Amino acid sequence: MKSMAISHGAATIVNAIATGKGAAFGISLETRATVELNDSGRILANILDNSGKVTHQDSDAGVDEDITPNEDTRLIKLCVKHVLDYFNENFKIDCTEYGAKIETKSEIPIARGLKSSSAAANAVVLATVGAIKKEHEEQAIEIKTDNTTLINMGVDSAIDAGVTVTGAFDDASASYLGGFVVTDNVKRKILRSGKMDADLSVLIFVPKERTYTSEVDVKRTRLLQREVDVAWAKAMDGSAWDANGDGSAWDAKGDGSAWDANGDGNAWDNAGNGNTRDSTRDGSKWD
Repeated sequence: MKSMAISHGAATIVNAIATGKGAAFGISLETRATVELNDSGRILANILDNSGKVTHQDSDAGVDEDITPNEDTRLIKLCVKHVLDYFNENFKIDCTEYGAKIETKSEIPIARGLKSSSAAANAVVLATVGAIKKEHEEQAIEIKTDNTTLINMGVDSAIDAGVTVTGAFDDASASYLGGFVVTDNVKRKILRSGKMDADLSVLIFVPKERTYTSEVDVKRTRLLQREVDVAWAKAMDGSAWDANGDGSAWDAKGDGSAWDANGDGNAWDNAGNGNTRDSTRDGSKWD
């Protein structure tokens, strides 16, 4: 059984690496994931860019073997595994023999601070849940999953895949829910959230080079703990748009560079969601 889901990118307001507390907001760039369950017992994955070009393939995924992979599929395969394990443990559904074919297609630049990993994880988790529900339609009414559980399955997968330092709960929540969130990543709690004005536009400078979270100098980042605490406190107080006091959002890439999403430093209590995926905001929209 096959299912498709969409999740969106996000951008950082306060980077959580230094303190374990962060803030982020959703943007409209999206990642689509398709998950097809089968009885092979194997999980295979392809990653496509926005043009449809395969940028990573598993060796027997049925794609041209001459394509050189440059991105890893561990994260999205772990997402499927975590969902299957969750349903196996929490519902009377035997998922032990399931295999899956995963395909993701994204318009989010990879490793540029726009939460491509969180978006991919969220989309794959949602698509896998959708496929399981289709496979077991007679039990669908009894199968209930809440947003926090689904977000955490992606966060757990990201930790296991080694693509995050803190678990990126702030990024995952902003990607999944849209709007803005202020979070405690250690406790995995959303402490403040809200919508964004639908008329707001985001101007993003996308550098040529890629910066992977796994390569960030965590010790050096933690030298900024005091400043990051001040920024996070401002975000909690409702001044998220000017969290570091100069009109720019705080350190989207975790390398000391700030982003100013709309360039005017406006405070953002009237901010919005930038997320058209889920009109019910319950994570339930898949095809």
